[in-house]
Amino acid sequence: MGLFIKVCLVVLGTFLSSFIVPNECKRLEGYKFPVYSTSFCPRSKTEWENRSNAINCTARSGYMCMPNENLTELLEFCYTEPGLWILKGYCFYLVKRVSKVNTYDCSQFSYGCHNYSFLSTRIYEHPACIAIGNGCFLAEPFCESTLTTTNTIKSKTDWVGIVALCVFSVVFLAFIMSLIWRSKGTQAFSICKVNIDVELHQSDLCEPLTGENQNDKNSTLEGYRKRRTGVEKQDPEEHTTLINDNQHNIKDSTSKEEIRKVEEKKEYARQKFISRSGPDCRHG
Repeated sequence: MGLFIKVCLVVLGTFLSSFIVPNECKRLEGYKFPVYSTSFCPRSKTEWENRSNAINCTARSGYMCMPNENLTELLEFCYTEPGLWILKGYCFYLVKRVSKVNTYDCSQFSYGCHNYSFLSTRIYEHPACIAIGNGCFLAEPFCESTLTTTNTIKSKTDWVGIVALCVFSVVFLAFIMSLIWRSKGTQAFSICKVNIDVELHQSDLCEPLTGENQNDKNSTLEGYRKRRTGVEKQDPEEHTTLINDNQHNIKDSTSKEEIRKVEEKKEYARQKFISRSGPDCRHG
């Protein structure tokens, strides 16, 4: 759960950082003098002076910032005059075809329309004239409703994307963890199986050859060899019973000499098996 919250915070931080952009300018074509696009106009006297120096404006060609004629983009440029008077009840915008400043009636603004004239170098004191969105000034009544609807749709779309990304991240991490868990479980099972097989093999080889179980060892010798080669897979007790029955039949149907020869062969086989088994298992 903690990892899910961290992932969502990272995604949300990336999303919010997309709205915090530096005031980078890009030169636009089609004007009679250099004009640059900007994400916002200066908001103080210091910012105004900094931007004026950044695009090399002078005392004769003063810095200005205003919307374009379509009210879709803010522009900054060094105008052909040091400054202009912005009359009461009007805002400025730049006409591209003639590269001239024109006026826009702000008397219908819901707020921010100034009731006195001022110099264009103080436009930062009247933000309603440089706040635009969706092709209109934000202070206009119809622009507010349009902007609210657009922002609501955009906000819902953004949140859906964030939630979807978070869900995908959780599913992906769970899938990776399941693969790791299954890999570790398979490896542990393989090691355990090998250890059990080794222990069973050693117990079969190194069981003490006492008087009580010596006959069982002799009788299961042939069965062990067959299990090693895959020829016969029987339970040890069933195999021992089968050999004992065979021995009984041999004793009943053969002479003592034949019984002795069989015992010698069994003893020879037992000694050969002990010599091949590696460690000395004859001692308890």
